[in-house]
Amino acid sequence: MVISRIISIIILVIIIVFVMMNCFHNDTWKVKKQFETLSTSIAKKQGEKLLHTGLKKNKINDLFDSKCTFKTQLYKNSGPFTPMEISNRIFAVRNNFVYLSVNFVDMKIDFPDKNTAITTFTVKATGKRSDGKMENYYREADCVLKLIKDSWLISEIVTVEVLKK
Repeated sequence: MVISRIISIIILVIIIVFVMMNCFHNDTWKVKKQFETLSTSIAKKQGEKLLHTGLKKNKINDLFDSKCTFKTQLYKNSGPFTPMEISNRIFAVRNNFVYLSVNFVDMKIDFPDKNTAITTFTVKATGKRSDGKMENYYREADCVLKLIKDSWLISEIVTVEVLKK
């Protein structure tokens, strides 16, 4: 009798936690989570293992639409890219750093329709290059995400301006 009550209470608590997690994980939270995943996947720690790097590269592939458009001030970096091309470009830059940190801050998210999210944010990247020089990079960007198969995928990124420190 006592054991069945304890089991019933445990099951009830699990159900409540599950329902609460699903209720509070709204679209805003899911969009922010995509950028958190992108940030941790781009970040590089000094002495990072090759296997860890490969796992991060695979995570990046899962964050982008099959054809993601980049619009930048540099023509050679503008155009449509596949997720693999995006991760290859990210990791080509990342390989020039001993360590690298990337954060998306001051994020504003709007939902013009149920399958589209438009975000505006500042990218802050800091790191130490292989030649020992410290880099601080700030850029404001707009981004469009599309809801595809229950995942918010980045489909367009437009860099707005380079921010001076």
